Amino acid sequence: MYSPTGSLRDLFITELGNAVAAKDTKVAEVANRVSLNELKVSGHTLFTVAATGGSTTTQLCEQSKAKTRGINNFAHAKPAPNQLLLCMDVRVTGVVLGAVPTDATMAAANYGSIKGIAAMQNGEIDIYSNGQIIVKDFPLSNFVTDQDQTGRLGTYKLPVPKFIYPDSEIKIEIRTGVAHDVNTVIKVELAGVATMN
Repeated sequence: MYSPTGSLRDLFITELGNAVAAKDTKVAEVANRVSLNELKVSGHTLFTVAATGGSTTTQLCEQSKAKTRGINNFAHAKPAPNQLLLCMDVRVTGVVLGAVPTDATMAAANYGSIKGIAAMQNGEIDIYSNGQIIVKDFPLSNFVTDQDQTGRLGTYKLPVPKFIYPDSEIKIEIRTGVAHDVNTVIKVELAGVATMN
């Protein structure tokens, strides 16, 4: 997760300004609240965890899911109404559990590189927020960073930061094309700078 430094706040404010100039009304409302100091800006990560069930396609965000500590830190596939995240990093990690995954075992699992999970590194991921593309048909091999000692395992830095919108559905889909172990669990994290109360 990013730490809240002046330079990150400046980047966040710059991107807010760009979005407002492009007449993004959702961002304009948040920008106004930031300028009035009603909302603070801080480093933050949104994450979701899902068992693949051995399927070749996994939806990681489901609107039926409530917020559950350790499984997902946003409710019903949506960030809070006041939470605008400028996503700078996407992180994908996974684990194959020894038994059928439950909320408790997924929350307690030790997630690591997807390199060792059959078919995973050859798959693709799509991430959308408010119907806008964060990444699409993006190779999961970009998250195999085992040889990179300079950053967090499984992390890809977006060349252009993207907004994850408040109270708007996040869609995350992973496709591997090949079935893998039925006990496979995937964790996706969206990290950057966000508004907070």
